[in-house]
Amino acid sequence: MKPITDTAMRIQMLNEDGDLMEHRLPSQGGNNGYTFALECLPGADAVHFAVTDDRARTFRCEIPAEPGRPVHVELTSDDNGNWVVESDNKPVLILPGEAEPLPPIRVPRTRPKEAVLADDGWFDSPSNPPDNIGTHWEIALIIDATTRAWSKSGYLLEDDKPWRGLCHELIALLAALGSEIDSRMFTVIAFGDHTIEGVTADELEPEYLLQVPALGNEQRMVKPSSKSLAFRPFQREAAESLLAAIKPSPGGDFVDALADALATCNRLPWSKDARKLALVLGDSPGHSIVHPIGNCGDATVRVHDVDLEAAELHRQGVEILTLYNRPPADFVPKGGHGGELLQRAAQQYLRLASTPHYALDIATFEHTDVARRLNGRDFPIGRGASCARLLDPS
Repeated sequence: MKPITDTAMRIQMLNEDGDLMEHRLPSQGGNNGYTFALECLPGADAVHFAVTDDRARTFRCEIPAEPGRPVHVELTSDDNGNWVVESDNKPVLILPGEAEPLPPIRVPRTRPKEAVLADDGWFDSPSNPPDNIGTHWEIALIIDATTRAWSKSGYLLEDDKPWRGLCHELIALLAALGSEIDSRMFTVIAFGDHTIEGVTADELEPEYLLQVPALGNEQRMVKPSSKSLAFRPFQREAAESLLAAIKPSPGGDFVDALADALATCNRLPWSKDARKLALVLGDSPGHSIVHPIGNCGDATVRVHDVDLEAAELHRQGVEILTLYNRPPADFVPKGGHGGELLQRAAQQYLRLASTPHYALDIATFEHTDVARRLNGRDFPIGRGASCARLLDPS
């Protein structure tokens, strides 16, 4: 190996707020080339970095990683001037310069001290009010409305009393996000499933694929349209009415229309500067090509993929929080194919959440705890292979 001696080598890294910055690579001096350590972002499963030399040649790398564990990298060049990257016996994927990763979801903006409303409703400096007073929230509640013909309990909409209690917690969560002067906009997306070709049993025939609130009506859920895909101001009564208006639907096969719901969520008019949240609530998994649920779990041809739709939501800066409705213990099969299906469904809800910190169970859901997690986020979130932080050599 021929050690790199070019001190103009630069690497793109993230700062504490999640902004992409350029740093000179820390050289060890002598003939040792470059060694450095990277820190993986929460939510990511690999570090991505771009290196540029004095001739403006750029190459990119991805290395598997876990948050909290540094990734040590050694960069050298061979006799032909080609880069050689090694990292703790981990596989290194070399990418072309244009292969950019998903951007991180940046740290939420915080209120400056002067952005406080006086009792009379004016700012402390009324002639020059600050731009970032509090947080403008946009929240999509994605509700699994499916039931199973063979189930007597445990599914969200089948037991009225537990469902009402859960709705109370959801509404309390929306009310607890941010502060009194924050604006909150929300919508609801309920999903059923596609009709299964050739199946005629009533208990397996879905009532609908997707439903969203009717325009200007808090009492009715309708098929999505360009006009109905909108956020509305959060009011307790409106939220209670919409959640009560969700009708249960047979799910047909095990995989249901979660991917379609995420695709519809991507079509919402998300604001550029809002704090954006998709809250996925249920137990039905969606279609995934890379992580299939398993044999006999999906009997329908699908268009949308949960992982691709989740990645697109991340690209738009939407955080995903999942509340998994874990089946009762006496319902879970003891091993076998049924147990495998349920296990993969639980794994999908964990994978869809923006960070493991955002993957929760309905049984232990408590709105003050979740609000604390969301309001207290002070770190950027990655997904897949994400740009990383450069650790101090010391």
